[in-house]
Amino acid sequence: MKVSRKQVAENRERIVEQAARLFREHGVAGVGVGEITAAAGLTHGGFYRQFDSKDALFAEACAVALKDAETQLAVALQKPEGVRAFTQSYLRSEHVTGPSRCPMVTLATDATRTGAPSQAAFAKGLRAFLAGGQGMESGAPNWNETTAAFAAIGAMLMARAVAGADPALAEAIVDAVRP
Repeated sequence: MKVSRKQVAENRERIVEQAARLFREHGVAGVGVGEITAAAGLTHGGFYRQFDSKDALFAEACAVALKDAETQLAVALQKPEGVRAFTQSYLRSEHVTGPSRCPMVTLATDATRTGAPSQAAFAKGLRAFLAGGQGMESGAPNWNETTAAFAAIGAMLMARAVAGADPALAEAIVDAVRP
Protein backbone atom coordinates (compact mmCIF):
# COMPACT_ATOMS: atom_id res chain seq x y z
CA MET A 1 0.00 0.00 0.00
CA LYS A 2 1.38 3.39 -1.00
CA VAL A 3 1.70 5.99 1.74
CA SER A 4 0.60 9.55 0.97
CA ARG A 5 3.11 12.41 1.00
CA LYS A 6 1.28 13.86 3.96
CA GLN A 7 1.66 10.60 5.88
CA VAL A 8 5.35 10.37 4.93
CA ALA A 9 5.88 13.90 6.31
CA GLU A 10 3.97 13.08 9.50
CA ASN A 11 5.99 9.87 9.98
CA ARG A 12 9.24 11.78 9.53
CA GLU A 13 8.14 14.41 12.05
CA ARG A 14 7.27 11.70 14.60
CA ILE A 15 10.66 10.05 14.11
CA VAL A 16 12.51 13.35 14.58
CA GLU A 17 10.49 14.28 17.68
CA GLN A 18 11.04 10.88 19.28
CA ALA A 19 14.73 10.93 18.35
CA ALA A 20 15.12 14.37 19.93
CA ARG A 21 13.55 13.05 23.14
CA LEU A 22 15.50 9.78 23.20
CA PHE A 23 18.83 11.40 22.31
CA ARG A 24 18.35 13.85 25.19
CA GLU A 25 17.53 11.00 27.56
CA HIS A 26 20.13 8.40 26.49
CA GLY A 27 22.62 10.04 24.12
CA VAL A 28 23.18 9.12 20.49
CA ALA A 29 25.16 5.98 21.30
CA GLY A 30 22.54 4.87 23.82
CA VAL A 31 19.67 4.69 21.34
CA GLY A 32 19.28 2.53 18.27
CA VAL A 33 17.32 3.24 15.14
CA GLY A 34 14.90 0.44 16.07
CA GLU A 35 14.13 2.08 19.41
CA ILE A 36 13.50 5.42 17.76
CA THR A 37 11.16 4.05 15.12
CA ALA A 38 9.33 1.94 17.70
CA ALA A 39 8.84 5.02 19.90
CA ALA A 40 7.41 6.77 16.85
CA GLY A 41 5.04 3.84 16.28
CA LEU A 42 6.73 2.86 13.03
CA THR A 43 8.81 -0.02 11.76
CA HIS A 44 12.57 0.06 11.40
CA GLY A 45 12.35 -0.70 7.69
CA GLY A 46 11.26 2.72 6.53
CA PHE A 47 13.95 4.63 8.40
CA TYR A 48 16.52 4.63 5.62
CA ARG A 49 13.95 5.83 3.10
CA GLN A 50 13.57 8.90 5.30
CA PHE A 51 17.17 9.48 6.51
CA ASP A 52 20.61 8.80 5.08
CA SER A 53 22.00 7.85 8.48
CA LYS A 54 21.53 8.11 12.22
CA ASP A 55 23.83 11.15 12.12
CA ALA A 56 21.47 12.84 9.65
CA LEU A 57 18.61 12.15 12.04
CA PHE A 58 20.68 13.54 14.92
CA ALA A 59 21.19 16.79 13.00
CA GLU A 60 17.42 17.18 12.52
CA ALA A 61 16.73 16.18 16.13
CA CYS A 62 19.19 18.85 17.34
CA ALA A 63 17.42 21.46 15.25
CA VAL A 64 14.02 20.51 16.68
CA ALA A 65 15.21 20.35 20.30
CA LEU A 66 17.05 23.65 20.07
CA LYS A 67 14.10 25.35 18.37
CA ASP A 68 11.88 24.28 21.29
CA ALA A 69 14.41 25.72 23.76
CA GLU A 70 14.64 28.94 21.74
CA THR A 71 10.86 29.31 21.85
CA GLN A 72 10.80 28.82 25.63
CA LEU A 73 13.53 31.40 26.10
CA ALA A 74 11.83 33.89 23.78
CA VAL A 75 8.66 33.65 25.89
CA ALA A 76 10.66 34.14 29.09
CA LEU A 77 12.49 37.16 27.69
CA GLN A 78 9.19 38.96 27.14
CA LYS A 79 8.81 39.20 30.92
CA PRO A 80 10.60 41.65 33.22
CA GLU A 81 13.99 40.29 34.24
CA GLY A 82 13.45 37.48 31.74
CA VAL A 83 17.03 36.21 31.58
CA ARG A 84 17.30 36.17 35.36
CA ALA A 85 13.94 34.42 35.82
CA PHE A 86 14.73 31.87 33.13
CA THR A 87 18.15 31.15 34.67
CA GLN A 88 16.69 30.76 38.15
CA SER A 89 14.09 28.33 36.84
CA TYR A 90 16.70 26.46 34.83
CA LEU A 91 18.94 25.98 37.87
CA ARG A 92 16.29 24.37 40.06
CA SER A 93 17.64 21.37 41.98
CA GLU A 94 15.34 18.88 40.26
CA HIS A 95 17.02 19.76 36.94
CA VAL A 96 20.37 18.74 38.43
CA THR A 97 19.27 15.32 39.63
CA GLY A 98 16.27 14.57 37.42
CA PRO A 99 16.05 13.91 33.71
CA SER A 100 17.23 16.88 31.69
CA ARG A 101 15.29 18.23 28.76
CA CYS A 102 17.90 20.89 28.00
CA PRO A 103 19.38 20.15 24.58
CA MET A 104 22.52 22.16 25.32
CA VAL A 105 23.33 19.93 28.29
CA THR A 106 22.21 16.65 26.76
CA LEU A 107 23.18 17.02 23.09
CA ALA A 108 26.32 19.19 23.11
CA THR A 109 28.71 16.35 23.86
CA ASP A 110 27.17 14.18 21.16
CA ALA A 111 27.39 17.07 18.71
CA THR A 112 31.15 17.23 19.27
CA ARG A 113 31.41 13.54 18.35
CA THR A 114 29.38 13.69 15.15
CA GLY A 115 30.12 15.07 11.74
CA ALA A 116 29.95 18.59 10.35
CA PRO A 117 26.22 18.48 9.44
CA SER A 118 25.23 17.73 13.04
CA GLN A 119 27.62 20.33 14.39
CA ALA A 120 26.27 22.88 11.91
CA ALA A 121 22.68 22.14 12.99
CA PHE A 122 23.68 22.43 16.65
CA ALA A 123 25.57 25.70 16.02
CA LYS A 124 22.64 27.22 14.14
CA GLY A 125 20.20 26.25 16.89
CA LEU A 126 22.52 27.40 19.66
CA ARG A 127 23.09 30.76 17.95
CA ALA A 128 19.31 31.25 17.66
CA PHE A 129 18.81 30.18 21.29
CA LEU A 130 21.42 32.63 22.54
CA ALA A 131 19.73 35.36 20.51
CA GLY A 132 16.64 34.60 22.57
CA GLY A 133 14.39 34.35 19.56
CA GLN A 134 14.96 38.06 19.03
CA GLY A 135 17.36 37.89 16.10
CA MET A 136 20.21 39.48 18.04
CA GLU A 137 23.63 39.12 16.48
CA SER A 138 26.63 37.86 18.41
CA GLY A 139 28.40 40.73 20.11
CA ALA A 140 25.26 42.86 20.57
CA PRO A 141 24.81 44.02 24.20
CA ASN A 142 21.67 41.93 24.79
CA TRP A 143 23.28 38.90 23.12
CA ASN A 144 26.30 39.20 25.41
CA GLU A 145 24.07 39.49 28.48
CA THR A 146 22.04 36.45 27.48
CA THR A 147 25.11 34.42 26.62
CA ALA A 148 26.85 35.28 29.89
CA ALA A 149 23.72 34.27 31.81
CA PHE A 150 23.76 30.94 30.08
CA ALA A 151 27.13 30.08 31.46
CA ALA A 152 24.66 28.35 33.78
CA ILE A 153 24.38 25.65 31.13
CA GLY A 154 28.00 24.69 31.73
CA ALA A 155 27.39 24.74 35.46
CA MET A 156 24.38 22.47 35.01
CA LEU A 157 26.48 20.05 32.97
CA MET A 158 29.15 19.88 35.68
CA ALA A 159 26.57 19.60 38.46
CA ARG A 160 24.76 16.73 36.73
CA ALA A 161 28.08 14.92 36.25
CA VAL A 162 28.72 14.79 40.01
CA ALA A 163 25.19 14.91 41.52
CA GLY A 164 24.98 11.18 42.25
CA ALA A 165 28.34 10.96 43.98
CA ASP A 166 28.65 14.40 45.55
CA PRO A 167 25.34 16.28 45.85
CA ALA A 168 26.94 19.04 47.93
CA LEU A 169 29.44 19.78 45.15
CA ALA A 170 26.65 19.76 42.57
CA GLU A 171 24.66 22.28 44.59
CA ALA A 172 27.74 24.46 45.18
CA ILE A 173 28.41 24.60 41.42
CA VAL A 174 24.82 25.66 40.73
CA ASP A 175 24.87 28.21 43.58
CA ALA A 176 28.02 29.80 42.09
CA VAL A 177 26.14 30.85 38.93
CA ARG A 178 22.65 31.34 40.34
CA PRO A 179 21.58 34.97 39.95
